[in-house]
Amino acid sequence: MIVLFALGFLMMLAGPFMQGMTGSDNPNAYVFAPVMLAGSIPLLAGRGLSPSPRLMAQAILICGALCMGAWWLGGQLDPVTMPAAAPVGTAITGALVAAAANLLRARKA
Repeated sequence: MIVLFALGFLMMLAGPFMQGMTGSDNPNAYVFAPVMLAGSIPLLAGRGLSPSPRLMAQAILICGALCMGAWWLGGQLDPVTMPAAAPVGTAITGALVAAAANLLRARKA
């Protein structure tokens, strides 16, 4: 299941990267960071970490920084035309894949 989580996380990072590839001057990190955090929360919950406010604040800052970095990397390439919903749709699909990976994990009865 770690492969599914890694694939989901890469898809979540592909969203801001694609946003940068479109040549957009707005990274939309306020959209992508919560999506990444939502995809990561099931993994954190599965590890027994409680969602403390400090942990969530740190996680949103880390996810935001990753989104900004991926957006910047995508912006270094030549602009590409793509549907406006493609970057966000890719990130949401990645979050669903990452969450599903945690749900498919074998549980001890």
